[in-house]
Amino acid sequence: MLLEPGTARRYNIDEFLSQTATIVVNWNQADETFACVRSLLAAGALPETVYIVDNGSTDDSVTQFRSQTQNYPVQLLTSQTNLGFAGGTNIGIQQALANGAQWVLTVNNDTRVAPSFYQELAFAVRSHPQYKLLTPAIFYYDDPERIWSLGDRLFPGTLITYGLFRNRSLPTDIAPIVPIDFANACGLLVHRDVFQTIGCFNTEFFMYGEDVEFCWRARKADFRIAAVPKARMFHKVSLSSETCHTQRRRWRIINQIRFYRKASTWFQYPIMILFTFLRALWISSGDVMHGRFKLAYATVHSWWLGWFTPYHGAKTT
Repeated sequence: MLLEPGTARRYNIDEFLSQTATIVVNWNQADETFACVRSLLAAGALPETVYIVDNGSTDDSVTQFRSQTQNYPVQLLTSQTNLGFAGGTNIGIQQALANGAQWVLTVNNDTRVAPSFYQELAFAVRSHPQYKLLTPAIFYYDDPERIWSLGDRLFPGTLITYGLFRNRSLPTDIAPIVPIDFANACGLLVHRDVFQTIGCFNTEFFMYGEDVEFCWRARKADFRIAAVPKARMFHKVSLSSETCHTQRRRWRIINQIRFYRKASTWFQYPIMILFTFLRALWISSGDVMHGRFKLAYATVHSWWLGWFTPYHGAKTT
């Protein structure tokens, strides 16, 4: 039975907030991270449960964080080098679990959350305890009614996914909990049982793909994943196109293919090779049409590297 608003629900929220650690990774973006943390605290996060992980920043981010301890009395963890999203997030996860957190929420530092964000997550946790991984509805920051991510589902028999309601408005009659196959680590709530069973993020995925691989391992271990549409998050991503940064394009393609190599069955393998080849041709053709020749080359070259260079398997911590 779903809880109704009132004392029981209020207690549940307080308990949830005290048991939930929120991890925000920073790299040379102290102002953006401060704004994200302000949003989290305004939504009810307890300062002592918010962890900023500085991921080897080369600017004065750490100095800024330490000088603002009165305004932002959160946990500060630092790495001497940039460990990528997976490695930086793992630092926060491990410390949060050591401190007794029952739930860990990963949050991109370029996001903001609605005032009822934690309340809706708490309600979902209490009402649907069968789900151990939950993601909010993530909207575009500059178009707050347009969905950027509500999780992904698999096309049967393949590892090809499609995003639920991607670039659409959220239906008014959507269920309070929506089962999915994969969630985005931009906003991902995970129970400690999951980490204790499958470990943390795979650090071979320096950037991109770590959340897909993590959710895949969680599903193999029989953990269930769902989206919570009423928990709203807003992400500062481009509405017109993906970034044209060459290195990011390389990471995205290579890591996606690394996941396919790891997860594909014998009959899925050739399907995924063909699918990614056609997709790489489509993307690179668009790049050529817009005069982005280096990016087009990086796309096709990354496809080749992803499939035909050695892959040594997972590194989870």
